[in-house]
Amino acid sequence: MPKFIMSYYMGPNPPSSPEEGAEHMARYQEWMMKHQDALVEPENPLMNKRLITESGVADGGKPGSMMGYGIIQADSIEAAEAIAKTNPFLAMGDIELAQIMEMPSS
Repeated sequence: MPKFIMSYYMGPNPPSSPEEGAEHMARYQEWMMKHQDALVEPENPLMNKRLITESGVADGGKPGSMMGYGIIQADSIEAAEAIAKTNPFLAMGDIELAQIMEMPSS
């Protein structure tokens, strides 16, 4: 069954208080329970980013860069999209969805 990556990008609406953050986390927990059969990896936040270029290395990522990812296993991209469209993260930012291409092993 194909796997799909959900790339999380923070938008202009992060939680404005610890209480709002807790409410968001509760909605996210409910979403994960509802879709637990399809969520191979529901959310993996990124940290300690380094931007590596030909001219060197800098702490932090590019502005607006991916802040985390999740993996969905579904029959089709449309089925994965139906799950991603209900993700509570969308209240705070955007999700990019893409199928993971399986590379042949050598």
